[in-house]
Amino acid sequence: MKCNFLSSYEGKTILVTGATGLIGQNLISHLLQSIPNVRVIAVSRSYYKLKTIFADFLTLGNIKLVEHDVIRPFDFLQEKVDFIFHAAGSQERRVVIKQPLDVIESNIYGVTNLLEYLRGQQDVAGHKGRLVLFSSVTVYGSSNSESDWVVQESESKSFGLLSDEMAPYSESKRMSEVVSHAYARSYGVDVVICRLSTVYGFNLIPTETAFFEFIDKAIKGEVITIRDRFSPRRDNIYIDDAISGLLACGAKGLCSEVYNVSSFGKKGNFLSVAEIAELVTRVSNEICQTDKSSVEYGNDTARERGGVLLDNRRLESLGWKVKTSYQEGVRLVVEKYLASSTLTDP
Repeated sequence: MKCNFLSSYEGKTILVTGATGLIGQNLISHLLQSIPNVRVIAVSRSYYKLKTIFADFLTLGNIKLVEHDVIRPFDFLQEKVDFIFHAAGSQERRVVIKQPLDVIESNIYGVTNLLEYLRGQQDVAGHKGRLVLFSSVTVYGSSNSESDWVVQESESKSFGLLSDEMAPYSESKRMSEVVSHAYARSYGVDVVICRLSTVYGFNLIPTETAFFEFIDKAIKGEVITIRDRFSPRRDNIYIDDAISGLLACGAKGLCSEVYNVSSFGKKGNFLSVAEIAELVTRVSNEICQTDKSSVEYGNDTARERGGVLLDNRRLESLGWKVKTSYQEGVRLVVEKYLASSTLTDP
């Protein structure tokens, strides 16, 4: 994955929260493999996952593993940090529904603690760092019309019910942006906000999402059952493109500016859950040289609804472009899963 923004990170100290998640894991691996003299502080609640995932990098001496929950302050750190990429926080539907307060605490307390760390570093040591906040497409709400809905960064009105079962995630993401803007205005803390569309890619620790369920079933030659054939399309982006977009924002983004990190539907990345399942089974069957995996549909009576497309022209103005088609991305993920074994907690 080539990126024109890497020179901004040479010789810098970069803290990454959520280091064992899909984005955090791939971001750290890319930083360590591609940037000279970089130092990474990888933060996760599980030291076991940290040391297992990054075992091959530990002998390099430029990665520090830190077991820490972002809901607690970072006042124990002694390093002067140049960049913080805040990837911590669960978004799995099951977790949001069953543990909503944990999700809220992680999103709001997490960003506040990181901003406080940068504020203290700035005031005490005179060293100014930058927070790259990972926000979400969910802050835009969802469309109830049959037409697709294109959203720009300025269209941040909320259309979701506060009583919705996924509101703890979407509304706490919105509030994390509000807190970030407040710190920038009140204390001059340097923040750039990235609203990510649906990111997919290989992860040693798969999350409980439809995409990973499809990959797992397809590789095993099982049937994928889809209840809603007419689920709205969503704006997907492959992990490598998401990382290069995040690095572009960190390097060249304006303070307090918001950037949609998305494909804008280019290269076939605007697909519904049903279309994703069909593509995953087709690619997997081709790679595995079988026809065992297939997609079945329930008795679906739902009407077709429009999807949400994130306008990424502001990000493109930094010199970034999406490169990976959805079919190519799925092929890469399937091949990596076939060549690897995934991790679980001990």
